[in-house]
Amino acid sequence: MSEMPPEEPEDSVFPEIALLSAAAGGVHAVPTTGGEERKDGASAEAEDAGGLGNDDEPAIAEGEVNAAIAPARHLTRVVEAVLFAAREPLKPAQIARAAGKGTRQEAVHAAVDELNVEYLENGHAFEIRELAGLYRLMSRPGYDEYIRRIYPKDETGKNSGPTKFTPSVLETLVIIACKQPVTRSEIEHIRGVACGPTLKTLEERGMVKVVGKKNDVLGQPFLYGTTDAFLVEFGLGSLDELPFRSEFLLTKLETSPVP
Repeated sequence: MSEMPPEEPEDSVFPEIALLSAAAGGVHAVPTTGGEERKDGASAEAEDAGGLGNDDEPAIAEGEVNAAIAPARHLTRVVEAVLFAAREPLKPAQIARAAGKGTRQEAVHAAVDELNVEYLENGHAFEIRELAGLYRLMSRPGYDEYIRRIYPKDETGKNSGPTKFTPSVLETLVIIACKQPVTRSEIEHIRGVACGPTLKTLEERGMVKVVGKKNDVLGQPFLYGTTDAFLVEFGLGSLDELPFRSEFLLTKLETSPVP
């Protein structure tokens, strides 16, 4: 009988998780114009099929937006308003549809670029980020210290902030993000501890998912990978933007195969 990995430690020995924590705390969604959080679990894909509004509200039809309000020369302001009001990241197609009939996605991309130049030149504390192919209005890195002050304090007396991940969860997430697709036994081999509960937590939060099975291994264990929600949560356009990914792969992951 093989020896079971030890239980999760309270503190992590992986320095990479500090970088991932910084990524999570460095950018935040700009508060919207109000309203309760959606509880129906509607996704961006569902909104793309039926409009930008709530399920109880009528969808925005093409051409419905008054041309006098959203002419082509004011597209940048329309893009800005839509992203400010959105509760979640939006596809370029969604923004184009909101702007009115005839608006092309290429024009939306150009408007986003123009807005970001404007924000930078005027010293604004926010920018539009592209996250896994979606656009979102977010605060710039460096303002997380101030933003966290508006959130309730946790049991230690510190401001919790919008994202709360324990060191063990972040450590496991680092491994999955860098090595994916990866099995649970491979994660435990790298970390040296059991990670069943941690994996369950990450799945429940929508950060990781099962992406297949390892067919060449006895028992065909599940393979895990990160989701688009992971990219959005940490303000990443793609996995290539992880600041430590290449170094991590060259060091921690160059280990012998799992027995």
